Amino acid sequence: VFAALATEISFARLHDRGMNRDYDRGAFQLNAESVGFMVCRRFGVDCPLPDAAGVQQFYSYYSPDDRGKSLDFMRQTARNMGDTVERGIQPRQQEHTASRGSNNRQYGRR
Repeated sequence: VFAALATEISFARLHDRGMNRDYDRGAFQLNAESVGFMVCRRFGVDCPLPDAAGVQQFYSYYSPDDRGKSLDFMRQTARNMGDTVERGIQPRQQEHTASRGSNNRQYGRR
């Protein structure tokens, strides 16, 4: 489920709330799957490799500089998504630890 959500969130970010007028789900599939894969790897979640069969054709019209920018964009998007997930998890872990500590103090003395 995590892998599917990571890829779908990647699609949503690439769509940019409808602001990306060039958005076409099929054209952005490799990017979304790649970002989803990187996020999954960060958290140790099994995820299928992106289908890279058309990668040569996909980047054939890009200049070397634009290829690098595209790859940097995907890495940064994956990093941002991973950071967001970590921030979402972190407070909950702290709450859980704090509530366990307060329970011990409350019930520790009889």
